[in-house]
Amino acid sequence: MIHKGLIVDDEPIICEGLSSTIPWEQWGIEIVGIAYDGVDAVETLASLDVDFILSDVRMPEMDGLDLAEHVQKHYSHIKMIMMSGYEEFDYAKRALKYGAKDYLLKPVDIDELGTLLQKMQEEDKEEDHKWWNQQVQHHLSTNIVDASVQGNRTLRYRVYGVEIAEYETWLCHLTEEEMADQKALFQKKWLRWADNMQMTVAISHFSDHRLVLCLTDWGDGDIDTSEYDRLPTSLDNILFSWSIVAGHVLTTWSDMRPTVHQVLQKMQYLPSFGPNTILPLNEQIESVEAAALATFADGFANAVLQTKQEMAESLFVELSTLLETTHWRMKDVIQWFQTVETELVKSFTEAPILRFLEGHQLDTLNSTKLLLQAFKLDVMHILEWKKRAATSSRKRLVENALVYIDENYNHDIKAAEVADVINVSPNYFSLLIKQETGHSFSDVLNDARINQTKKLLKETPYKIFEIAGMVGYRDYKYFVSVFKKRTSLTPTEFRNMA
Repeated sequence: MIHKGLIVDDEPIICEGLSSTIPWEQWGIEIVGIAYDGVDAVETLASLDVDFILSDVRMPEMDGLDLAEHVQKHYSHIKMIMMSGYEEFDYAKRALKYGAKDYLLKPVDIDELGTLLQKMQEEDKEEDHKWWNQQVQHHLSTNIVDASVQGNRTLRYRVYGVEIAEYETWLCHLTEEEMADQKALFQKKWLRWADNMQMTVAISHFSDHRLVLCLTDWGDGDIDTSEYDRLPTSLDNILFSWSIVAGHVLTTWSDMRPTVHQVLQKMQYLPSFGPNTILPLNEQIESVEAAALATFADGFANAVLQTKQEMAESLFVELSTLLETTHWRMKDVIQWFQTVETELVKSFTEAPILRFLEGHQLDTLNSTKLLLQAFKLDVMHILEWKKRAATSSRKRLVENALVYIDENYNHDIKAAEVADVINVSPNYFSLLIKQETGHSFSDVLNDARINQTKKLLKETPYKIFEIAGMVGYRDYKYFVSVFKKRTSLTPTEFRNMA
């Protein structure tokens, strides 16, 4: 089970550090949001599906205790771990009475956090086990009477994993109420189809865009699959397209849990088959070779390095053809996209927000088209970011040069010296400073010197020839000439007017 996690702390640098440096996936957690105080967290909970929170105790507006109390009242399924400084530790313990699972001392020790998350995983498994036991008890109590009249006939089970295809498309086009209505109708139609097959629904569980059904009947041999032909008719008047993984026949309930797991794993292939697919669980699938995808990584890297959008566009056409003509697991393609994006931005001092690296609702991209659209959007964002970064880099170089000039104008500095300081060639520096400021190096240097001269003439009693030397001019006549050119006054006239 993947937990959707929220980090809450009023220090952005701590939020970013916790989000990016901790191997959350190792403990089955995907960080889907960050909040900077309790109020921000409450607003985030209203819009995001979250089931785990790591929160600081002391925060403005609404602190961790108030947040824990709110979560206990309104989101009792969410598990919380609190963080606190040493002097706040007793305060953090009070959060336990509001349902927090545990607390940590800041700075957070990754191993200690891992221990708590491992404990949380084990609790999940125990809760899951209890749920399955309850299903078993319900199932046995329901069928015990039937068993007495069926004689030696075998109770058969079959698991179906049904997926709403291109789920994100429907999320964008339907309101929340319309989506709920369509899901209810979708589930009802499946139950009717099961009834037509003379099978009883033992379990029907809808989670996001996946419906897991366990059907049972009394009989001999395999289950007649000819009813699959009637599925399109059975599912009429539903907006959704769908795909299925059909499990094989089971005769013991204890095989149910591992089979459900196998069905869910097999459903990872459904997006590569397209909508309205019926995929038997035992069907062997030849996946696309990792090497075939790897060839695109260098191509996208070159496109970003050279900031060539047309090169990236061509690669997307080729990648689309590959994914549309092969079979693959959705999680493998997502992982590959994430790896490529990580490589593309690793040289950036500040990276753009990218969907695959953020991991935001990636499981809703369950089609070739949706996956490629999201990946293309990310890559184009990277290209645009790269272009802006190049411009920003030039500005930073000039800013550093101007700082150096402001700090050293009183020395006999040359353009080559400043170029060396910012680590560029003298010719490039001359071009750079002209492009960014509209002035040559000598003009910028003289401006800095004359501005300081004005200040000294106004505020100090130094003689004018002394001031000339203080601001970097060794030739007094040249100093007076430059000053008059920029102010239309001699230094003496300027001082008298001031």
